[in-house]
Amino acid sequence: MKKFKWLIFTILFIFLIALPSTALAGEVIKLTGNIEVQNNEEINGDVVALTGDIKILGKVNGNVTAFKGDIYLEDNAVVNGDLVAIAGKVIKNSENVTINGKISELTNRNFNRVTDSAPSVQREVRYVNNSPNWGGGVIVQLLGLAALTLIGLSLFGKSMENMHLWFSSNIGQVILKGLLGWFALPFLLIALVITIIGIPVAAFLIILIPIPLIIGLWIVGLFTGNKVLPLVKKNWEKNLLLEGVIGVSIIWLAIKAPFIGFLVLPIIAIIGLGVILDSKFGTGNPWFNKKKGDGDHVS
Repeated sequence: MKKFKWLIFTILFIFLIALPSTALAGEVIKLTGNIEVQNNEEINGDVVALTGDIKILGKVNGNVTAFKGDIYLEDNAVVNGDLVAIAGKVIKNSENVTINGKISELTNRNFNRVTDSAPSVQREVRYVNNSPNWGGGVIVQLLGLAALTLIGLSLFGKSMENMHLWFSSNIGQVILKGLLGWFALPFLLIALVITIIGIPVAAFLIILIPIPLIIGLWIVGLFTGNKVLPLVKKNWEKNLLLEGVIGVSIIWLAIKAPFIGFLVLPIIAIIGLGVILDSKFGTGNPWFNKKKGDGDHVS
């Protein structure tokens, strides 16, 4: 049964990282593969590719970041933020390119940092309304998220409940460790990339990045559902699955909210990583077992 649970989790995980670019509150993020901003397309947010190239033909009103990939700027491309290529390059394929930010390159060999000053004349940045279109696509997204939550909590209910209880009792500690973890991660990846043997490890860590986000979504969902459902019904009988689905649905609505929605996912990612680091996936056990020394005796 345990092998069957891990098989389902692996299939879900592969499905998640194989998804095409995800647009949330104007952001475009892709964990594997390339991103292309089309000719007449305008992105009102950041564009991030992990282990993939970014090709800009249209307009980006935020920052453009590629890790282990190159950024290509084509004719009439406009970027109103910074361009950052880690273990890659920024390549201008045309002189007719507008960049209203800095260009930074961190290469495998020498980590040279090249910075271009922003031009004195800034181009107009238009606000793009990212309010959700409450059509069939949104309903499908919500149902898919609810189904994913049901499957995850069904398979790992005990661990999720333990992490939820840990988070509820140690909110400040969890958030602090999550912040420190995400702050340290880029430096760890850079340190790994500069060594040949560390590059596969860095790539593996990047593949694992969705896990804290998924766990954070479920944990915050359980926390939210646990607080909201008793307000609806006083004598609420605890139900892990229903609390999770209701809570995750509320979070999903918060993500879609204008102006503040872009803050929700980073907070969830911080909580997810923090609860993993602090509770050791809900076990409370040390990460590394203490080895017995020569002087230790077993009775």
